[in-house]
Amino acid sequence: MNVLFRFFFEGNTLLMYFCINNYKNIKMNFKDLHIGSRIQQVMKDQGRNVSWFAKQICYERSNVYKLFKRKSVDTDLLIKISEVLGHDFLSEYFGDGRRSR
Repeated sequence: MNVLFRFFFEGNTLLMYFCINNYKNIKMNFKDLHIGSRIQQVMKDQGRNVSWFAKQICYERSNVYKLFKRKSVDTDLLIKISEVLGHDFLSEYFGDGRRSR
């Protein structure tokens, strides 16, 4: 997967444009979201445990607990976590975006 990012401010709002494979010029507003806590909540809502989740993302259990405390997560890891949990964290993390091909 190829991902290109461009960040800039529009007033006091941090915006990001990115291109993923065939999608171009996707504009997103960052939301103030503690992504680690959100990942933990979604995992618990699905009835998953930390051991299962750690195996799925190839992490040690202790590192999963550290992940839950993080406000931000690497994009590649967030995509992997989204796939594992079947939940679109990118849409939650970024504001309303518009896709164009």
